[in-house]
Amino acid sequence: MTPANYHSSKIIVSVKDNSDFSTPEPGFVYTDIIKPNLVGDSYIRLLTTLFFPSNTGYNRFNYPLYRPIEQSFIEFITFRLDRKTGEDVRFEDSDIPSIVTRHFNKEVL
Repeated sequence: MTPANYHSSKIIVSVKDNSDFSTPEPGFVYTDIIKPNLVGDSYIRLLTTLFFPSNTGYNRFNYPLYRPIEQSFIEFITFRLDRKTGEDVRFEDSDIPSIVTRHFNKEVL
């Protein structure tokens, strides 16, 4: 599996925002371990943006997305996937797992 791949079960998209599924809905992936980065006029811990639904049913990154991490010791990693409205992305009940592959690269100073 290529690093930074993302596979998931079907995303439930709000009818009020995208009733005919003609426009992909952005999803914003946040994590607590990276250093905040400038997005617009705010510093936030945004890892990447994904679009749902995709043509293939999953999002795949062919190259790792490296972001500076904030701490040197990591015990737990939290990911949050929000919609453009700020609501959490909901997944339908499914036997298909959501898979997030993380890849760390040690920076040599």
